[in-house]
Amino acid sequence: TDRANIKWGNKTALLRWNHEFSQKLFGNLSATYSKYRFGIYNRSINRYNFGGQNIEETYTAIYSSSIQDWALKYDVDFIPNTKHYVKAGISGILHTFTPGAITYKNSIVPEQNIDTTFQQNTSPEFDVYIEDDVELTSKLKANIGIHASAFASKNNFYPTLQPRVSLRYLVKPSLSVKASYSNMTQFIHLLSNNGIGLPTDLWVPVTDKIKPQRSDQVAIGLAKTFKEQYEISIEGYYKEMRNIIDYFDGASYLNTNQSWEDKVEMGKGWSYGAEFFVQKKTGRLNGLIGYTLSWTNRKFPTINSGLLYPYKYDRRHDFKMAGVYKVSDRVELSGEWVYGSGNAISLPEFMYASSFANNFNNQTFHYGERNARRMRAYHRMDIGINLIKQKSRGRERTWNISIYNAYSRKNPFYIYNEYNTVTQKNNFKQISLFPILPSFSYNLKF
Repeated sequence: TDRANIKWGNKTALLRWNHEFSQKLFGNLSATYSKYRFGIYNRSINRYNFGGQNIEETYTAIYSSSIQDWALKYDVDFIPNTKHYVKAGISGILHTFTPGAITYKNSIVPEQNIDTTFQQNTSPEFDVYIEDDVELTSKLKANIGIHASAFASKNNFYPTLQPRVSLRYLVKPSLSVKASYSNMTQFIHLLSNNGIGLPTDLWVPVTDKIKPQRSDQVAIGLAKTFKEQYEISIEGYYKEMRNIIDYFDGASYLNTNQSWEDKVEMGKGWSYGAEFFVQKKTGRLNGLIGYTLSWTNRKFPTINSGLLYPYKYDRRHDFKMAGVYKVSDRVELSGEWVYGSGNAISLPEFMYASSFANNFNNQTFHYGERNARRMRAYHRMDIGINLIKQKSRGRERTWNISIYNAYSRKNPFYIYNEYNTVTQKNNFKQISLFPILPSFSYNLKF
């Protein structure tokens, strides 16, 4: 039998001070604290006959990871005239990474027990930016900016310059064309497992071995407004990424004999697609329909034999439909339906039997191409009603009653393997979260 759970959460705190220097200059000082924690617990009990004796073997594994940030940021908004809106800022962040703490316990072979905490890493990050939202002509508007940032690892300092520009041209008052380019750098990597078992999305820092990930993205779009009531837009984008990371074939966060830096390889990634959007802005019934068709792929020198493969979160189709109907001044009905293609996943193609002494589960899995299979599609419907009442002295009271996942769709969270001792076959089973969930809230505006 197996038992597993996963926990994650955030703690945040914010202090903010705003100041108006003049009608053209505004300042904002922010001090923030955040802590993200992620943990996995897994317990397995195996019962079998070994040497004529009935043996019960218990195996427990606990894994946890966290990031703590202290940040100080100052932003200014400067409006010299009606054609310029300048924003600038400077910030500093002190990151404290705890890449992982692992505990293993085996009831049969106690000498295999492990209690390990990987070395904590504290690194500063610095950012400076300036941008200008400028009206070049009566039809052409631009946002031009540059972002400078830097990150200090133990022995290396990584400075970067990241230019960005976006343009909007009014063909006529109801029709506009948009285009943009952005260069971005990120000093924290997302490291995800690709196979079966509990999902692990770990955030790990840039180090002396692992460089910052860089990307270039271009996009172009068209937006059309009809009768000031409907808006239709279409946008295409292409993004190229460098210095991204993924686990080597056969490696995972559970390997304790080496640092996470030695389990990953650096490579390239590409993401591209098109987004379609329709919105109704006015009237008793308003809402939106959005659809995205996209591809996200990865390529590494040795992973998957050096061949291109889909990223775990490659989602071919993403659809959303939402609406609000105003029955009266006191009653509003709302609904939303979302659909997304299933995550890419690596499933074992066959299994080798192994000896008890060498393998706890007596099984060694052989995997084929990376992320060659798909989990089931994700979809759900949410509905709600707002009961509104205007009270004295301009106050407004709202009761909201909502139902999340109204038809209780069993969406996949992860897949695990279960070995049937009777049929001596492996079965893949799906774990789902969040069935139908009702909720209510009370809001008072004054």
